[in-house]
Amino acid sequence: MSNETDKATLRPWRVECHNCHGWEVWGPCGRTGSMKIATTGFADTFDKANAALIVKAVNSYDALVEACEYLMGILTPKQLYGKPGQDEPLGITRARAALALADKVTK
Repeated sequence: MSNETDKATLRPWRVECHNCHGWEVWGPCGRTGSMKIATTGFADTFDKANAALIVKAVNSYDALVEACEYLMGILTPKQLYGKPGQDEPLGITRARAALALADKVTK
């Protein structure tokens, strides 16, 4: 899946608190450098949890999309859609929804 995430800051991202005025999200820049991507407003546990969730989502994004695409690619149409009139398996419905959401978020 080629999209805007290909143009984003390299990964992995990480959470740091340099001055404890807010949690910061950092990513690699160049060979040895780092760049600040975002800063939360406060150094409290909620902001740390929010920053950690952002980092977790970003760092797992490519692998999750790849896994869903692989799953969708190896299943036969019968496995994907079941018998006529039968709902598709829940796992496929969820993978399809996750891919649609991943594509929507990047546009």
